[in-house]
Amino acid sequence: MADKRKQPPSSSKQHGGQNGRDRKRAKTRDARAIAAQSTGTAFRNGEVDVDKFVKAHEYAIKALESGMQKARQGLTTRAFQGVPKELRRRTASHNVKRVPKRLRPRAAREMAEDNTPTVTARRRKPSGHMRLRLENAKKFQRFVSKVRAKKGKKKEEHGAAAGETKEADGMEVSVTPAENAIKTRKARVN
Repeated sequence: MADKRKQPPSSSKQHGGQNGRDRKRAKTRDARAIAAQSTGTAFRNGEVDVDKFVKAHEYAIKALESGMQKARQGLTTRAFQGVPKELRRRTASHNVKRVPKRLRPRAAREMAEDNTPTVTARRRKPSGHMRLRLENAKKFQRFVSKVRAKKGKKKEEHGAAAGETKEADGMEVSVTPAENAIKTRKARVN
């Protein structure tokens, strides 16, 4: 029976002949290994050579600190992956505000380290629906400004109570939302 795992083609051996699994193993092994220096040379004839003893421990402390740093960087989970299931969303991977507050500082730090392109509301490209809404709003704004310009030189309409809507291009449009409540279908005399 053939091997079920897909083997990469022999030409795709980048990164020094390692595949992804080998790189990850090396990364975790490196993150877990802490270099140490023996303190045997610090003891001579049963006496402590303080200078060598301090240097050995200084080396060990620095190695421990760098090991902790490597272990922190060796994490394969990102802040936005540690979100509760009902809050998971793809936008969290590039928008810090979509992550719960407790994870925001960590997410911001990770994005700064990884140079992740973040999206702000100002730079976001409007969706198709929002683009149409904006276009319609602009058209409507132009129309309303024309109506308001005509307001002063309006022709005399039948009676005093001719309604609060303005007619233009065969369409009656309310200028303000409150005017929607007023009946617009009244008999007109041209």
